[in-house]
Amino acid sequence: RIEVVDEHGQVLASGRDIRPLKQQLAHQESDAAAVAIQGFAQHGLTHFPARRLQHHEVLGGAKAPVIKYPGLVDRLDSVDLALFDSERERDAAHRRGLERLALLKLGKVSGYFRKALDKHPQLGLHYAALGNAKQLKDELMRNIVWYCFFEGRSWPQSAEEFEQRLDAGRGQLADVFNKTVAVFAEVMALRFQCVTALEELRSAAYEQSKADILEQLAVLAPAEVLETTPRRFLPLLPRYLQGMLRRIQHLPGHVPKDLKQINEISPLLQRLSKISVQELAEAERCDELRFYIEELRLTLFAEAVARHKVVDHPLRDAYFGPNWKPSSKRVSEALLLEEQRVGLA
Repeated sequence: RIEVVDEHGQVLASGRDIRPLKQQLAHQESDAAAVAIQGFAQHGLTHFPARRLQHHEVLGGAKAPVIKYPGLVDRLDSVDLALFDSERERDAAHRRGLERLALLKLGKVSGYFRKALDKHPQLGLHYAALGNAKQLKDELMRNIVWYCFFEGRSWPQSAEEFEQRLDAGRGQLADVFNKTVAVFAEVMALRFQCVTALEELRSAAYEQSKADILEQLAVLAPAEVLETTPRRFLPLLPRYLQGMLRRIQHLPGHVPKDLKQINEISPLLQRLSKISVQELAEAERCDELRFYIEELRLTLFAEAVARHKVVDHPLRDAYFGPNWKPSSKRVSEALLLEEQRVGLA
């Protein structure tokens, strides 16, 4: 059972589903709430806000309460403190805000690692189709500090907790930097090879397969790949891109089989897409299902690559079991469980 309480502990609304509660309270926004929202905002911060950041704020008083979600907003050379209408919107912005604030606090250390990236000119060439050198460095540095200080842990709610988090993680920063850059460079090199190989397939017979591969590539290795890939799955990306490259290289003479396999995988991807936008969807579960489908795709399109087992695969215990090999039936069953949990089945 969910209860929404005000600052005095008085219950403003209750129920078993958060969605109708949010809708009920959203329609009651008062002038008092609007004033409170405006007064909450802070701009141009280069340090963590003085106030403690709660999971949510109830504004407007008992007569017209409104739920808002506080978070930081990245402004490149500073951050803002703002209130968001939804938890999902706040989480996306707050992640980038925390990353930026950490980079600002690291100061010269951050600058040192940015200069170290100049030692990887080939990486810049492979990334060029996605962004410029400045964007590349920012993508890497933001997500390296995310991996090092924040991922998989509760977010700091106060300035003291933020400083403690940075102090505790500084010793791991160089190691996280080196490992992340190494995997990222491999991903970008393989992405470049896949795109180059695709461009050589000019026949109209390849169009549907090429479209499917490009769609997969846009998910696996976009410009913001580090932001869309949890760190525990990052080492798997070269595996999937190697499978993609093998699929492209063996596509001539095997188009009918490729199209049949596309028809097998597409409904599963569509089901995951519907799950991911539901109110009760959990990002961690969606990530697990996404990479489960990638393992199935690898088995279908590049079995020779799939046969190379990953001993410490993050999905091994939860999904694969001793026989390892994923199947459409097993993936479908895993999707059904999540569809039931979020209210789609």
